[in-house]
Amino acid sequence: MTERGVHEEKALETLLSEVRREPLPHVAWDAVEASLLARIERGEHVPSVARGSRRWPWLVAAAAMVTVLAAYVGVRGRSRSGGTRAALHDSSGRASIDPSRIDGDALTLGAIVVAGATPVSVEHRGHVTWTLDPNGQARIESVGDVITLALDRGTLTAHVTKSPRPESFVVRVERTRVAVHGTVFRVERRDGTSLIAVQEGVVAVGPLEKQGFLLRAPDTAVVTFDGLRADAPAADRALASGQGSEPASARAKEHNRAASSREEERLASAEVERVVASVRTCFGQLTVSGGDLRITVSTHMSLVVTPAGKIAEAEFEPPLVPAVRSCVDSELREIPFPRSNAGFDIERVLELEH
Repeated sequence: MTERGVHEEKALETLLSEVRREPLPHVAWDAVEASLLARIERGEHVPSVARGSRRWPWLVAAAAMVTVLAAYVGVRGRSRSGGTRAALHDSSGRASIDPSRIDGDALTLGAIVVAGATPVSVEHRGHVTWTLDPNGQARIESVGDVITLALDRGTLTAHVTKSPRPESFVVRVERTRVAVHGTVFRVERRDGTSLIAVQEGVVAVGPLEKQGFLLRAPDTAVVTFDGLRADAPAADRALASGQGSEPASARAKEHNRAASSREEERLASAEVERVVASVRTCFGQLTVSGGDLRITVSTHMSLVVTPAGKIAEAEFEPPLVPAVRSCVDSELREIPFPRSNAGFDIERVLELEH
């Protein structure tokens, strides 16, 4: 390549770089399209560039026009097909037009997904698919084995693939945390509260860094931005509204039994703490670690205590490893609970570390 050709190539690269940085000007595309079609129909001839002239500026202009026309055709094509104009922002604030289904594995920490007039779905293959309703906005706060989103605006529905992990998908609304490892649920951000509706499975709901409560399908809860429940549990709502197919006396009996169970569980708090301590001890003794390696596990513990004060059932989801579970079963047999009228259930979310 001649020295002149090298200079021209560098000048072309500089010009293209400047063009890329400039925002596209507003163009009346409908008028341009009509004008071009009219000229073609009239058979007008476009003069060629004279031989010997400096042609590379015209090539730059032609390339720029091709780029602009391609962008125009793409946007018009999406508009005519009814596609979603979903803005996807990275941490620097840059935005681009994206289709209504986004590859979640391509998103990075800090990415912001904004739904326009139609819903936007984000798929993390083999992990979770979550959908923003129109006018919703969510931010990616963590990626990898546990995906965490902050719901800044609107409503989000998630279909989470079942996982052996204690949790694999988390939605945060201010200081409220909704965590799951395999379920279908919906979170709607409101003015000062969030509505959480579980269609399948169980979700753990509560304040950040604190123990909350479990919400089982099919049920809903209204939670404050501090992670505290702002409505009555399902049994209380059914009793207050008089809904249900059972007679009123049966509903009242169930309500009284649930209230009694909560009171008996409160009175047995010392025994519950003994159970939790036993699980932690077995986990610590039978979990292998070394050096700076720390192992942390979160599990949902469900106990059924009989009227005689015996633990009839003990379930952990996800399950404990066999050696730890055997140790826990042996310990639980030695923990007596107070006698009660009808027995009661206990549920806890345990964070185990070794």
